Amino acid sequence: MSGSVLGLTVFTAVATVCAVIVLTALRSPVTGPVSQYTATFTDVSGLDVGNDVRISGVQVGKVRAIRLDGRTAKVDFTALHDHPVYRNTVAAVRFQNLLGQRYLELVQPAAAGERLAAGASIPVEQTIPSFDITKLFNGFRPVFGTLDPAQLNQFGEHLLRLIQGDDTGLGPVLRDLDAIAKFAVNRQAAITVLIRNLGELSVDLGGKSQHLLHLIATLNGLLTTFTSKADEFRASIDIELPLLRSLVHTLQYAERTFDGSTVPLYDLTSRMFPQTPTIIAGLSLVPALIQGLRDSLVDDQQGAPSFGCAHGEVHLPGIGEVSFAHQDLVVCQ
Repeated sequence: MSGSVLGLTVFTAVATVCAVIVLTALRSPVTGPVSQYTATFTDVSGLDVGNDVRISGVQVGKVRAIRLDGRTAKVDFTALHDHPVYRNTVAAVRFQNLLGQRYLELVQPAAAGERLAAGASIPVEQTIPSFDITKLFNGFRPVFGTLDPAQLNQFGEHLLRLIQGDDTGLGPVLRDLDAIAKFAVNRQAAITVLIRNLGELSVDLGGKSQHLLHLIATLNGLLTTFTSKADEFRASIDIELPLLRSLVHTLQYAERTFDGSTVPLYDLTSRMFPQTPTIIAGLSLVPALIQGLRDSLVDDQQGAPSFGCAHGEVHLPGIGEVSFAHQDLVVCQ
């Protein structure tokens, strides 16, 4: 019994140590002196206490507290003292992945201003709120015959990076959109739905994502061009359709006229040229005649076989020989 108790104790101790190590790794504590600040957001959906605070992707602090203040949310966070926060620094709630995990990013200005004192606040005008990425795909199902989850996830990742200020630009997003649109039942409807959803995301972000606004403008320009071309094509069809209908009627009349005159025309030809059957028969001999001429010009190295008739041969005229294509036919009496 004592051995079992000892084994259980050792197992519990090891499990506890492993759990502490895992939790410590997951929490990613920041080491070093830190300063605390507060940022005001209109929306912090998905952001939790303990989430990372990052600058250019590098962890520099932690979210310490989130509290409601009227119609805004106050977020208390820390940042390493060696990584200063400036008065013109922008704070943004970012997606860590498509599973919904968020972190707080501090976007440093190109020209640093005055350093923000510890305990000071970043106003709502300098913050970018959270948004719901799933809004992007609202209404997609009716306009697509099939949807590839892998392509949608890739599209979402690239769009997320674009919205959050990634420098890769519009290229990956537009390529993904082109690949997804191939599955659309109606490409125009798919782009329309996407523009509408992007507009809703832009409203959620308070119009603070210039990359998103540029994407909306680009897609809207494509849709406008497509719509104008479609209108021109539709107008052209309206103009050409009466002419095509008239042409169809003319061709149908010509077809009926030709079908009705075939038999009379054949009878007329037969009456005008009674030798027509003979001419046709003669023309049918032309291939055999050509074959006979060819054989007569070829030097046959093997002698023709000798045939004999007991009562003599029947002489065939030249036309008969040609008719049999010089097959060395011997007719006996």
